Amino acid sequence: MIPTTLRGFFTTSVLSVRENAVKNVIFRAATLLLQLFIVRTFTFIAARSNAYTSYLMFAEDFLQKFFYVTSRSFNRHALLVLAFAALGALSGLYDTLLWSLDSPGYVVRSKTINATSLSQDIVINPAYITYISNPTGNVNDIDTEGSIAANLFRSGLNFTLPGVNEPGVREIVSSSQLINNTGPRIWLDEDGLSVSVDQAVMVTTDAVCPIQTLTNTTQAWKCSFNNTDALLLVQTSTGNPEIFWDDQRSEYLLPNRMDNPWQSLGSGGDTAVMKQVFTVTKDRRRHTFIETAFKASMLSLYPAQFNDSDITDLIHRTWSSDPTQPITPDIQNLADYVIDAQANQSTVSFGIFVQEPYASISSTIELLNVINSASAVPLFSVFRITSTNITLIRSETLPQAPTPLYCRYDTVFSTNLATGGQLRGNTCYKSLNQTKASFVSQLDASAVVILNSLLGDGTSDTSAIAFNQTGWNWIVNNSNHIDDLLTSRGLIAGGDRAAVQVIVQHNEAAISYFQLLLTLLPALLVLIGAVVSLFSGPMSYYQSSFLAAVCTTTHMTPGKCQNVRYLRDPPEITLRRSGTHVLLSTPGEGTLTNVGADENVQTYGITEPLIYKDGSYSVND
Repeated sequence: MIPTTLRGFFTTSVLSVRENAVKNVIFRAATLLLQLFIVRTFTFIAARSNAYTSYLMFAEDFLQKFFYVTSRSFNRHALLVLAFAALGALSGLYDTLLWSLDSPGYVVRSKTINATSLSQDIVINPAYITYISNPTGNVNDIDTEGSIAANLFRSGLNFTLPGVNEPGVREIVSSSQLINNTGPRIWLDEDGLSVSVDQAVMVTTDAVCPIQTLTNTTQAWKCSFNNTDALLLVQTSTGNPEIFWDDQRSEYLLPNRMDNPWQSLGSGGDTAVMKQVFTVTKDRRRHTFIETAFKASMLSLYPAQFNDSDITDLIHRTWSSDPTQPITPDIQNLADYVIDAQANQSTVSFGIFVQEPYASISSTIELLNVINSASAVPLFSVFRITSTNITLIRSETLPQAPTPLYCRYDTVFSTNLATGGQLRGNTCYKSLNQTKASFVSQLDASAVVILNSLLGDGTSDTSAIAFNQTGWNWIVNNSNHIDDLLTSRGLIAGGDRAAVQVIVQHNEAAISYFQLLLTLLPALLVLIGAVVSLFSGPMSYYQSSFLAAVCTTTHMTPGKCQNVRYLRDPPEITLRRSGTHVLLSTPGEGTLTNVGADENVQTYGITEPLIYKDGSYSVND
């Protein structure tokens, strides 16, 4: 037996013919060759059976064939005509049979182009947020490529977003400002344009936690707060980039509360990851960043407290580069600090800022004991670990600056706000310094992806449930690929589309090896039939038309009448009336007529060969 894999390969369409028109020609040619084989086969049988009338019936229509078969009472010659008619009709369906064997009848061809070529296929208002969850609990069910590429191009375009982007030029400037004065910023121009992680994550309305500068690129803090400040810290959102336009004005890129789930997931006690590609444009200079914000939480309702082992385990698995290794003294010190704070029912926050040439990074650990502000009764505790990484990925100069939207103030600095490359509104500020030159600024959250349920349940008070290690491992292993895909989507929606490669698939008509075999089979049969006929003796009268036979036997053509050839100069035969008779008129005023055995034949007449009653005449005799 043929193995299933081999049988599938044999019957699956793999041989491209490019167009269905070509495929139709191939199948039709096979059908015509099969019909030719049938004609020649039955002609050979008729010649060997001396069934010349049956041979002539092959060229007649179905009705004449029917009359012939019934008039002969289904004798041997009649059955020959009947079989020819049946097989001839079935052979006409041979191409239909070949079409029915399509599986699937096409092959997929791919070519890589840049996204600029597909600008006309981009949907008018593409979604800028992708939400990836894992309700089945099986990370293998997650379709990252399909999720991030969805709702980007028009329906019907068969494409794949591979996450291949041309590397951009990253342009920064050196700054004379020290980190202890400015925090961990990415400096973009001499006037102070810079981007930083949120530097106010440890600030409340009643308290400011002092930050200590450890090195020229690192800062840290560790503070205790009153429990009355815990609710404000719980409500603080993670992952809000701060953009400094100059030395006087800054603003945050905040999630849109109308359509961005990170508005709520970024705060409180959820466990989630948010990645976004955003652009910062000042006049004609546009800078593109990618941000990753991570938050893992545990929550316990008063009077329950977190187990010491759960606190240690969560810190170990989130802060350690390899959670499978034993707990290090540094990790244990961090855990002991939180455990002691819980024993004292204190609210604490500690973390670090890191400044790199092209990145701004923060990491925090918080134990927040929320109380009723009126009665000071404890309500719940949140143990939260967060991290944010903002990295510059490309800088470019635009042909022209964005057009500022209308503001109601006369003298303002305004910022256009966009999502997915589409303007949504703006912010307007009164100028603080009339002597400063104004500029146009724009923020665009071009693409956002949020991963939530696969990381765990942040409302649980146990580390294993609050932070799913399997989901976290999947994110770590796929983080770079997700970044590439998100960058591609962000550049298509609100950046340089020419830098993004897109694989476009199209279908080409194809046939299988089985169809190819069936297509070549009629040609092989015709070839075999021709060889057999070549070595089977003369069949001239069975290989020519009735007109050629008549012209040869009546000597209207030169040459011997034993062999029928093609009529190079066919005689003109016309219909002529003679009284009530209709005659076939030949050149030279002759006619074709049937002469009986007892009738006289004039010497100038041209007639058919005589057929004597006492014997049959055959050209093969």
